Amino acid sequence: MNRKILVSILALSLSASFAGCKTSPTVEGTAPTASNTEVHTDTEIKQPNGLNTDTDTVIDKSQLISSEDIKKITDTDTAAEKNTENTLSPSSIDIGGITFEAKLIPFDKTLKISDMEDIDSTVFGDTLYILEKKNLHTYTITDSSIIKENDIKLDNKYERVDADAFGNIYLSDSKFNAATLNDDGTVTELDLTGKLAMSKVMNFGLSSNGKDVIRKYVDGEIEEWLLDGTDTDTAAEEDTETDIETDTETDKATEDQPRFTKISDIEFSGNHILVGGSFNDGKDTLRAAVFDYDGNQTALTDNKISGDNIVSMTETDNGIIISTGSNLSLWQNDGTEIGQTKSSETAVLFGTENPVWINDVFAMDDGSVLMICSAENDKGEINVLAYSIRVV
Repeated sequence: MNRKILVSILALSLSASFAGCKTSPTVEGTAPTASNTEVHTDTEIKQPNGLNTDTDTVIDKSQLISSEDIKKITDTDTAAEKNTENTLSPSSIDIGGITFEAKLIPFDKTLKISDMEDIDSTVFGDTLYILEKKNLHTYTITDSSIIKENDIKLDNKYERVDADAFGNIYLSDSKFNAATLNDDGTVTELDLTGKLAMSKVMNFGLSSNGKDVIRKYVDGEIEEWLLDGTDTDTAAEEDTETDIETDTETDKATEDQPRFTKISDIEFSGNHILVGGSFNDGKDTLRAAVFDYDGNQTALTDNKISGDNIVSMTETDNGIIISTGSNLSLWQNDGTEIGQTKSSETAVLFGTENPVWINDVFAMDDGSVLMICSAENDKGEINVLAYSIRVV
């Protein structure tokens, strides 16, 4: 029973016993009357005279719940509630003049994790998949809540989960072979390593081991795939053959054909592919580029992205949204910077007292952006949170 309800019942019970015209406890065969009622102020409360008992019944005052005890229980209950989703107050912030409005979508069952960066997620239709080490949690997304459906135990500790255009679930990691999830909860391994991103538009995937090589996965066929200008050993050899040696020529080649020395994230967003990581400009500047399915670059962020690593990206009608964990940034679809946040600003957006880690961002069919986050509460527990963001 809820502790506050219990306290209320006890308070009402005490009130009936001791406030106003107090009645003595009923003894079988004797009805309480006003004439046999007394108020005692000594250390013991005795049954009033006139009851059909051989000896007075003594009630120890220390066994009664005082108003101070009730207050302590209520305060403790309130403190516990302070750390729940119900106490969060999401609001809105401006990023470069564009307003982000956040609405919390509470989980019907709290998901606690051990590390903010330990989860990855994907969405297919109204189903949300959250990967936590060897656990895959499935939920149904509604306007008012995230409803728990199932838990699947996995043999390996995967780092990424994604879904293809048909709703098939893929699990991948930089160490293990990627795998598809079967209906019975088992997996079928693929002859492919590296984190695998899947398109929800066509049967098409891209895998990266975090370095500069990207592999294309289509219908079980795997081949190296060069995004326009992505740095590989082959591309490096071609540069040597064309004698691109001067700083000016190198800068021009880098500008025309962006290369990444390290790829931190690949995301499919509609008909585009977003690739982010350390840009090969001699400074390893964190940047992101947009490509079509043929690998032709259509956009490149024109400035350094604030943060150490790109965690998630998505493209919307209002621009490209990039998460570097505790920070968000917004870019025009041609790569022009609109604005970037600080961690304190994202905490205001999500209504938390502590910084939030933004694990995943998804452009939804209704024009909103779903953000799956994790945050530490006042008890030191890390909870997974879900927000619907309106960008206006």
